[in-house]
Amino acid sequence: MVTEEGSLHCFNAKQNEPQMFSEKQEPLTAVKDEWTEKARELCALTQPGNGYCLVLGAGNGRLLEELILQTELNIIAVEPDDQKVSRLRRHFDQAGVYGSRVVVLAGNPLKAELPAYLAELIVSADLSVLGDLRNPADWETLYRSLRPYGGQACLPLTDSNFDPLSQAVKQKLLPQANLERKSSWTLLTREGALPGSADWTHEYGDASNTLMSHDELVKAPLGVLWFGGPAGHGDLFYNRHDWGPSMAVIQGRMFLQGPGKLTAVDVYTGQILWQIPLKETPENSPGRRGQDYENKLAGFHFLATDDSIYLVNSDNVCLRLDPATGKTLAESKLPNPEDQWGRIRVHEDLLLTSAFRVSPKMGEKFGKLPLELIAMNRHTGKVIWKHQAKLSFPVVSLSNDRIYVFDGALENFYSDYKRRGEVPKALAERYIKAIDVQTGKTIWEQTTDVIGTW
Repeated sequence: MVTEEGSLHCFNAKQNEPQMFSEKQEPLTAVKDEWTEKARELCALTQPGNGYCLVLGAGNGRLLEELILQTELNIIAVEPDDQKVSRLRRHFDQAGVYGSRVVVLAGNPLKAELPAYLAELIVSADLSVLGDLRNPADWETLYRSLRPYGGQACLPLTDSNFDPLSQAVKQKLLPQANLERKSSWTLLTREGALPGSADWTHEYGDASNTLMSHDELVKAPLGVLWFGGPAGHGDLFYNRHDWGPSMAVIQGRMFLQGPGKLTAVDVYTGQILWQIPLKETPENSPGRRGQDYENKLAGFHFLATDDSIYLVNSDNVCLRLDPATGKTLAESKLPNPEDQWGRIRVHEDLLLTSAFRVSPKMGEKFGKLPLELIAMNRHTGKVIWKHQAKLSFPVVSLSNDRIYVFDGALENFYSDYKRRGEVPKALAERYIKAIDVQTGKTIWEQTTDVIGTW
């Protein structure tokens, strides 16, 4: 019997002394042979991280051992010889690394139907298990498993194997492929994004609030790359009823914001890449407010670009973070320390934000309002221009070289849950304006009867 606590109980008709079986593990030890140097060369060429590595043909297992000792990779070996598979499984299980650092699958590597975009690195200890590799379809199969944004296959190809691969690359059968030979190794790299894919960088998709993706690649019928696991854990997300921040996805990384944390996930495998804490102090915090506006903080304004994540924290500071590591690269503050950051946008080298404060014109009744647009250099934090609202800027959208704003004052706009969906009361004076994104100067302005809430 197994109890809920995890104990295993064995019952017998007679009282016996329990037999004890010790877990005898034999940790891997460093060995110096040809595979030690081959693995070192291979790692020096590819600089692997801690993603997934496919080993197509396990050989005698020494390459697997060296990859475990010399890297932080998670290794999936595919080997057609059942006896080798059984021996290697027992060997690595005894070493205490089977299932945690390495697994060995039985089968033909070209017919294993592994998930697409899985591998940071593909290598082989025995190329013979792949056949002659003269069929371009075989290379398409191997290439399918390479991760976008830099996945590499590093293989010791002969000229007879290299030539068909070179032809496949020249004929663009392998999109975004880069092929080069270094010493005895051939490096096949999947560079950049998948053709037709698109990013989701801002709260509402982009700086224009389009709430849509420009992705042309994802179409039915759909398949599953990964599900669940650490990236599916509920504590990485706000309760959706609290109207938490949407995720951002760029360059193969997905950024999730949940209570007290920001998490980066490999969008192709579901691996957690890094996680940093976020201090939450709801009192007088500049963070996003959820449905229960006065009492609940629902995360912080953030966005992602190729080289930076921008996040406004509870100290009213905009952090610039490294997308690869989560480390803070720089901090920016508003010119007036009494102001609070609003939603942020990026346009080329500009970081745009609205600045919230109580309006001297309208007083406490309207609460803190976005009274000013501010453009900063997104790398240095230097203020480039400021544009004062006549009333306030509750709605802002950026398109090409222009910022479009609704300039008006809406009563209790930021306590929208209390209105039960009704249009808020607004002052009669209302405008639609176009502002030059580089200078902050008004291009045109007109009055409007519209009450802009979205």
